[in-house]
Amino acid sequence: MKIPTPSRLEYSTPEYPILTAQLMAWFAAQYFSKPEDALSPYASPLLAKPQGLPPALIITAEYDPLRDEGEIYAAHLRQHGVEAVATRYTGVTHGFINLYPILEEGKIAISQIAAAITHKFAEE
Repeated sequence: MKIPTPSRLEYSTPEYPILTAQLMAWFAAQYFSKPEDALSPYASPLLAKPQGLPPALIITAEYDPLRDEGEIYAAHLRQHGVEAVATRYTGVTHGFINLYPILEEGKIAISQIAAAITHKFAEE
């Protein structure tokens, strides 16, 4: 679901060409058969009541149009009793983790993910 958050408004412009509004609209057109499909909780998790979900680690990037939506989702999970950690990586754009071979923030994010998974499995 398109949410006019500050990060979406600011970072989906051609000045930040990684994930533009035009590209996100194209992805939506590929994903949804009809506009109302965007109202499904499977497409828009903020519309679901997240009960019984495992702990979540949500990683966002400073210059990402989806940053605020990720952070809002983490708050939504916590409001419904789900353990959720949101980490914003500064100075990077959407998809930064894919650049882990050359980008320190990507390496750190992968280490954070591995630590979260290791911690969860150590509890069981």
